[in-house]
Amino acid sequence: MASEDPELAIQTHFNEAEQEIKATRDLFPEFSSEADLYHHYGLLNQRSILAHCTLMTEYEMEKIREYECGVAHCPISNMTVGGGFMAASVRQFLKKGIKVGLGTDSGGGFSSSMLDSIRQAIIASNAREVISNGKDKALSLDEVFYLSTLGGASVCCLEDKIGNFAVGKEFDAIWVSCPLDDSFGVMTVREETDSLRTIFEKFLMTGDDRNIARVYVQGTLVKDGLAT
Repeated sequence: MASEDPELAIQTHFNEAEQEIKATRDLFPEFSSEADLYHHYGLLNQRSILAHCTLMTEYEMEKIREYECGVAHCPISNMTVGGGFMAASVRQFLKKGIKVGLGTDSGGGFSSSMLDSIRQAIIASNAREVISNGKDKALSLDEVFYLSTLGGASVCCLEDKIGNFAVGKEFDAIWVSCPLDDSFGVMTVREETDSLRTIFEKFLMTGDDRNIARVYVQGTLVKDGLAT
């Protein structure tokens, strides 16, 4: 199917855990890596979305870059399902020019919230910097926010349609309400002297769905919490 339809998206687990890698090698001993196995069956191209990628060799990173695959980084499930510390080397992916987007997985962790994924990605990235002795520099909040927006769009080959507010793209947006009191959820209270940047950071790090007043999809208002 993939060879017949170049527009067809392919999504699969890829090198998430030791037991997965071992099972794959037991089933396909003629291949030395998942990258070679998937490529042999025509499953690695610019439409491939590879979830997790937590245990990657240099060879495999080079191969998925060569084939223009994208990585769905799912830090919550990677660090909560067991099997050890399984946080992907996102910094190395970005250095090599590999597309990376932020994912929530499909129930493998404690939350399917993108805000929680952003926070867990920060934690995972900080931990990777420590265990790599500084080789994998921690991601900034701006970088993780990119992964959750335009990065994800790029992984899905939709960066020309969605992912930011560039002129001509579809208007997908949320209206975030951050009042000067504690009336909206658990978000750190906004102060009168807060800059827009500070409010942005407070929402990403402490806000939740109660701060989302409106949701727009393709320019259409699909949720209106401000309606009276």
